[in-house]
Formats: sequence, structure tokens, C-alpha cells
Amino acid sequence: MWLCSTAYGPNCILLSSSLLMWTSYTDFNSGYFGCHVSLLQFLICLFQFDQKEKTTFLGTKKDYWDYFNDCLAKIKGANDGIRFVKSITELKTSLGKGRAFIRYSLVHQRLADTLQQCLMNQRVTSDWYYARSPFLKPHLSVDIINHLYELNEVQFDVASRGYDLDASWPTFASLREEQDTVKAALDRMQADLKNVHGQIGELEKNLGASRKNEASLQEQLQVKEAQLESKENDLVKLQSRLEDFEGKEKELENAKADAEATCAKQAEMIERLTSEKQVMEMSQLERSAVQAKENQEITGKIAVVEGQLEVSMKEVSRLQAEVLDLRVQVQRSEEEKLKSKAQLEVTEAQRNELRTLTEQLKSQAEALNQKRVAELMECRKSEEALTEKHDREVAAHAELAISAAAMREELSTLKAENSRLALENNEIREGLHRANTEMAELGMTICKLSTEKEEVRENWEGNSAKITELEKDVERLEKCMEELQLENNSLRKELTQKETLPQTIVKLQEELEKTKNQVQTIKDLSREEMAAIKFQMSSESMNYQVQIKVR
Repeated sequence: MWLCSTAYGPNCILLSSSLLMWTSYTDFNSGYFGCHVSLLQFLICLFQFDQKEKTTFLGTKKDYWDYFNDCLAKIKGANDGIRFVKSITELKTSLGKGRAFIRYSLVHQRLADTLQQCLMNQRVTSDWYYARSPFLKPHLSVDIINHLYELNEVQFDVASRGYDLDASWPTFASLREEQDTVKAALDRMQADLKNVHGQIGELEKNLGASRKNEASLQEQLQVKEAQLESKENDLVKLQSRLEDFEGKEKELENAKADAEATCAKQAEMIERLTSEKQVMEMSQLERSAVQAKENQEITGKIAVVEGQLEVSMKEVSRLQAEVLDLRVQVQRSEEEKLKSKAQLEVTEAQRNELRTLTEQLKSQAEALNQKRVAELMECRKSEEALTEKHDREVAAHAELAISAAAMREELSTLKAENSRLALENNEIREGLHRANTEMAELGMTICKLSTEKEEVRENWEGNSAKITELEKDVERLEKCMEELQLENNSLRKELTQKETLPQTIVKLQEELEKTKNQVQTIKDLSREEMAAIKFQMSSESMNYQVQIKVR
């Protein structure tokens, strides 16, 4: 009997749809508000006519519900029915969801608008239907939409939930049966409100804890800043000490270089003296016979030379004392580092005097060696004295090298301490920077939470006022329904008793129908407001839960 077969053309489908719609309209106006299965099944047949077969990834067959979902899911204002059907968790199949969507569109008089919005999307419609579909023929689709707009004059009294639409159509469904579900929804909304109030209390507690943590972090920051200032002062002092030690090290290195040069010159002089001594010994052996005669003259001169030797020995002892003083001064150089440069200058002056003295002795020795053999012995003695003096100078140089090594070790330790303090300073600065950034982020988070808390509090106050108003409206509607039921019962009793008053019965029936229509409109408005409030509350609670988890 149905016209979904491909043997019939689109014109037949359009004609049948028009007839069936007008038939349904006549039935609805006759006073029966049940679920017209024939109309709903015909609409399904119309939506499934010449539809392409599509399956999901798991092989489940897609239906006209998926077509509506593809067209309307992302269009604001036109996807209320899509979101409503998706909120019904008991619907599992595409067929059941499509049935619920048709019932929702009929109740809210939006079937024609919905289909027109879908047909405007030519790409999706062509993807879902073959060329023989009336939806792809402009003149037929316009006629269908016009006839569907005529259905807006009919008040459909069908429930969109509460039945197993996946299996079959319900034989009867009235909106009165949804009162229990509305009450349950109100109870759930009140429970959600309590949960949200509890979450707000937890947020306030977390805010207090975060403020305490902020105070403790500020105290730690002040302590860290004080430590950083002390470390910076210590670093400045250590840097000044390091500069002093580096200057002293340079001075000691210069003194060491001068001493090494002096020692090298003295070594060259000793080598030259030894070579000259050998030459003199050879010449003295040859001249020993001649010098024997002159021994008497030499003895007198020896006395003079001995006097000069005593003078030179005194000078050497004085130089030894000065060398000992220099050693003491070198040992005290760590404590009196500012005076080390002057002492080194004094030492250099003494070395210059010693150098001039050795040159004088050398000239005297050369003059005496040319004349007398006895002067050779004096030269040997002076050579031994110079050797001892060189040994002492070498020892003094070794002590200077030891002190320089100690200074280098101290300098290396100071450099290591400086690097360690620099690392600590960098770590403290990084910690301070991190603490500052964390404090800034924490302050921004606290401000954001406080503003969001105020907004949520205002929203919940407004929503609670709306809910109380809706509860009052529901109670008032329940009272009206009870009163109407009582009136209906009384009217039925009066009708049974007064069958001779048909005009009065007709008037009462008309008033009853008007009252039912008013109650229906009030219920629709209250249901839509409750659905919008519930959706807003659920979205806000989900947003806060996500924000709490992220933080």
C-alpha cells in the first residue's frame, strides 16, 4: 500500500502525501489528539524514498536521521532538535533517533523549517539522495514544504521521550505522561544546584589556601632577596680581594723574573771566573819562580788584601743579614701584601749594589792575579763567598717560588669560589625569576577565579530564581490540571444527567479545548525554558570542572 517502492514516481508520492496530510489534519481538528501512526510512517517513507545506502565505520546502516544530523548539527538556532534527540540516552539506533526527531519537530511545529534548511544544503542532499528523489526537484520540494507548513496549524500532543522508539511507534503518547519526567528533571536540577554550590564552597576554600600560599611565597621571596643581597655583597668583596691578589701575583712574577735574570748573570760570571782561574793557574805555575822572589812584597800586599777581604766579608755578612730580612719579609708578604712591592724594590737595589760590588771585586782580583800569586787564593775565597751567596740567592728564589705557588693556589681557590658563587647567584636569580612568574600567574589565576566566581554566583542566582518560578508554574499547572480534571468529571456527570442540553455541552467542550490549548502552550514554554536552563547549567558545570582539573 505504501508508495516507497521505486515503481511509483515522485508525483504519486506528492499526491499521497497531500491527501494523507489533509486527512490527518481533519482527524486532528475532530478533537482526537493521539499519535497518528499513519502520518508518521508516511513521513518516514518520504524521507527514505530513493535514499542512498550508507553505513558507518562499523557497518551499521545510516538513515535519514544521519542526513538531518549532517545538515543541521553545526547550524545555530536550527539544531535544537538534534541536540534534544542526542540527549535521549535510551535511543540507540538511527531509526529510533529519526522517529524522535520527527515527533519533536511536529510538536514544536518546525518540521517544514527543518526540511527547508536541509534542502538549502544542496551538496549534502545530493550526497544522500539519488536523482529521482523529490528533494532534488525544486518544484516538488517546494510543494512538499508548503504542505508541511500547513501542518503547523495542527497542535500535536505527542511525547518525544519515554518510549522505545528503536523498536516501534507507541500507540498513544500524551504530554501529561511527561510530568513525572519533568519532576524528575527538576529534582536532578536541584541536586546539580547543590553540587554546584558545594563546588563553589570548595573553590572558596581553594582560594583561601592559595592566598595563604601566596603569603608564604612572599615571605620566602623576601628571605631569598635578603640572601641574594648578602651573596652579592660577598661577591663584590671577593672580587676586590681577587683583584688585589692578581695585582700582587703580577708583582711577585715580575720580582721572580728579575731574580732569575740576576741568578743567570751570576752563573755566567762564575763560569767566566772559573775559566779565568784555570788560565791564571797555568800562568802562575809558569811564573812561580819569578813570583817566589816577589813573595816578600806580596806579603805586605796580602795584609792589605786581607783587610779588604775583611771589609768584603763584613759586606757579605751584611748582605746575608739583608737576605734573612728579605726571607722574613717574604714570609710576611701574605699579611703585608701592600708593602711587598716596596720590599722588592729594596731587594733589587741591594742586588744592584751586590752586582757593583762583585764587579769591583772582579776588577781587583784581575789586577792582583796579574801581579801576585797570593791574590789567586783571595780569588778562590771570594769565589767561595760568591758561591755561598749564589746558594743563598737560589734559596731565596726558591722561597719566592714557593710563596708564588701558594699565592697561585690561593688564587685558584678564590677563582673556584668565585665561579661557585656566580653559579649560586645565577641559580638564585633563576629561582627568583620563577617565583616572580609563579606569583604573577597565581595572581592572574586568583583574579580570574574571583571574576568567574562572581559571574557563576550571579548566573546561579538568576537560574535559581527562574527555577523557582518554573516550579511555581508547574505547581500552578498541576493545580489547573486537577481543577480541569474535576471540572471534566463534573461535566461528564452533568452530561450523563442532562443529555437534553447539547448546546451547553458544546460550549463546555469548546471552553475545555481552549483551556487545554492554553495549558499546552504554557507547558511548551516552560519545557523549553527548563531545557535551555538545564543545558546552560550543564555546560557551565562542565566548564568549571574542566577549569578545576586544568588548575
